[in-house]
Amino acid sequence: MPLKTSSFSKALFINNIKRFWPVLFGYCLAVVFALSSQLVNLSYRSFDYAYSFGQMLFSLAPFWAFIMPLAIITVAGGVWSYMFRPQSTAMINALPLNRKCVFYTNYISGLFILLAPVVLGAVIYLIGGMALGFTGLPALGQWLLIIVSVTVLLFSLASALAMTTGNLPTLVVLFAVSNCLLIFLEFTVRNFLNTYLYGIMFSWSSSEMLFSVATPLYWLADASNDIQNGYAAHTLSFVIYLLVGLALMVAACKLYQRRHMERAGDVIAIRPLYPVFIYGVALCASLSFGNLLAEILFSPSVHGGMSDFVFHLACFIFTGALGYFAALMLLNKSFRVFKQYKGLLVYSLILVLAGVSVYYDFYGYATYAPDPDKVVAAGITTGNGDYSAMLHSLEAEPSRNLNLRALPGLPTELALRIGSPLPEKAGNQGVGIYYDYSPYYGYSGEYQVRYSDNGQQHVYPAQRYSLLTADELQWLWENRRDIYATDAGLDAVADVHEYLVANIGTLRRDARHYGSYGAHDDMIWDNIYIAWRLDNGKVVMRQYPVVISAADYAKGTSELAHRLDALMGGDENRAKLLAYTRIPATELTEKITINLGGLYYRLYDAN
Repeated sequence: MPLKTSSFSKALFINNIKRFWPVLFGYCLAVVFALSSQLVNLSYRSFDYAYSFGQMLFSLAPFWAFIMPLAIITVAGGVWSYMFRPQSTAMINALPLNRKCVFYTNYISGLFILLAPVVLGAVIYLIGGMALGFTGLPALGQWLLIIVSVTVLLFSLASALAMTTGNLPTLVVLFAVSNCLLIFLEFTVRNFLNTYLYGIMFSWSSSEMLFSVATPLYWLADASNDIQNGYAAHTLSFVIYLLVGLALMVAACKLYQRRHMERAGDVIAIRPLYPVFIYGVALCASLSFGNLLAEILFSPSVHGGMSDFVFHLACFIFTGALGYFAALMLLNKSFRVFKQYKGLLVYSLILVLAGVSVYYDFYGYATYAPDPDKVVAAGITTGNGDYSAMLHSLEAEPSRNLNLRALPGLPTELALRIGSPLPEKAGNQGVGIYYDYSPYYGYSGEYQVRYSDNGQQHVYPAQRYSLLTADELQWLWENRRDIYATDAGLDAVADVHEYLVANIGTLRRDARHYGSYGAHDDMIWDNIYIAWRLDNGKVVMRQYPVVISAADYAKGTSELAHRLDALMGGDENRAKLLAYTRIPATELTEKITINLGGLYYRLYDAN
């Protein structure tokens, strides 16, 4: 019988819908119930309250992050289940349909089961919202883009993974791992670097994780939270999700057309992917179980020494070996795989070289110094200072908390635009920031700051987040105590950094020694944070743990203390300190004192 050349089979589509109608019905029920509950909540809101048609939609992000992958893997496991049993495979191949037609029909039917409940729920939500007086087509359209793009991406991913494996349990495991693999690997690598790469400084916020956007379910919740608060729409990232999903669909079709159907039942059905599977399992075992084993056995210190480093590498190699041989056993369906150890030797060697390069900083990370001509501002603080606020002030993003209330002489216009326009007399009582939510779209991007003063309400005009102008940036940097923007101040920061770089070997050795064995009473321990704002807007930051002899400090022979004293005693910092004290300069001594126990500086009152 000749094969049909069409790319779609109506009979096969209907058959799939009949087979998996319980999944379709259950998913419809869950989606409609969730959106209907939001309609009930919406009925209790008014236009003046900080909730809206759009915000109620995006507040369901945790629900979608939970229910969506369950529905996707259930549907994918169902429509591709015939490939995991030889009898079913033979039956499908006996149909007068070519492989392209079978693939796209199964794919479209699975996507229909996943998207039909979403569209139905959106229609019900729109009609219910209109009945309550809320209409928000733009917000609903944005929400549909997010849900559809993530669904297409993850279902295409599940379909592509189904082409590479020959049994259902492996598909479920691969799908679960792939949904958190990149951000998990980044987290574990960052943790290792934070322990053994001297000078590194990481933020653990999701917005600064490189692979958070490459983890759709994680990004779904994070982006929805941002959209609720009006920070960003993230539309581009979800359009890219949609395009990547379509590309994965095409790739899955190509794999299906070339797949050997007799591989049904195998863990990996495509032989060229064997090395990827073996070393992928070994790497994941090293970074996950290796870190866990290290924490259980000896708990590496914050700045791990040589003994910590060696034991940590040993845990990586041991757990990697377990993963390596386990993968071989699954592929060969035999326990007799230990003679295939040569690949493990190569893997272990690469792991050791990578670890040693980090420990001894082959990359020159700690000794990095930006081009002085490209530095427009620099910040320096210590463990007693607020390095996070310093970093945010250098980045100067209005959506960040810049902690400007304490700055003397804060211009009203700048304060309003930043979101901290509170006069000193307002204190911290009765303060609130009220975001404007439109009944037609959601968050409008505007906010008001209100505070109470002896029962009297003060409401500032509505403001909108926007980037700081060059003059506002300059004012901000000139008034923060830990930021330097003048030539003299930048030179003083560079002087401290040059000393740290010149003595990096000693500083690193001492930090690792005392980090592993504990600091003595005769030693002073702290962290020095240095950040540079470059002329291209990029901010670079380094963290230098330092251990200084208390005796050298007491004698005044500590070179680091001397350079820090020169920095803090400079004209720029002196003027800032005087402004912060709000005490007439005539009542203060001229000397700025330094207490190196926390690298903390202050002006002493002469009285």
